Amino acid sequence: MQSLKVLALGDTPITDSGLQQLAKLEMLVDLDLTGTQITKAGEDKLQAARPNLAIKPPKPVIEKSSAVSPLIGTTSENWSTTDLSNLNIHLYCLVLDGVYLNCDGAAIFHEAAALTLRQSSDLLA
Repeated sequence: MQSLKVLALGDTPITDSGLQQLAKLEMLVDLDLTGTQITKAGEDKLQAARPNLAIKPPKPVIEKSSAVSPLIGTTSENWSTTDLSNLNIHLYCLVLDGVYLNCDGAAIFHEAAALTLRQSSDLLA
């Protein structure tokens, strides 16, 4: 575990005290905390202990400001996101890992062969 470089803890129940244990992982360079309940104080404490650690924060930084609406001319509460790096985009991929074949009334699983490097490259091209 000491050689761990990237760790994604998004949407996990990690706490501030658990976060401080990660400071001991000297090889860790990238940490994703998206969707966690880590406080700003906990994040700042870890960042102080590990200044070169890239941390994707738990929540976007939201600023609240009063603004006059150009459409209705009144002041309204305007919430704006100042850190769009927290945009949480999910990509999904269906991967066929095998098929079930009917063999004399029994469903038998037949594992699909892994793609070769060339096949993988062709798919991504």
